[in-house]
Amino acid sequence: INFWASWCTPCVREMPLVHQIAQDYQNDVETLFVNVGESKGTIREFMDKQAFDFPVIIDVTGNISGMYRITGLPATMVIDKDGEFRHILLGELTEDTPLQQWLKDSI
Repeated sequence: INFWASWCTPCVREMPLVHQIAQDYQNDVETLFVNVGESKGTIREFMDKQAFDFPVIIDVTGNISGMYRITGLPATMVIDKDGEFRHILLGELTEDTPLQQWLKDSI
């Protein structure tokens, strides 16, 4: 699960990496992108401008991010097939973050 917003500079920087990894693992991993606090129009405009085509869960009211206790963006969580939280990263994913290894370990 990746929590993000278009106004969040680190979110925008990490989005191509997260998107590519989601595509690479699409047969083994379900990736959820949750936009926090923005309208459908804002999200659509951002997605079109960046040429992203993945589905986005819209959390306008913050209820979803609140359930996961998200207090800052970006935030990424890896949950294994049994529903156990394996990794929680608060902050920007970078090339140095072992996200691919985390996914392999959780499949």
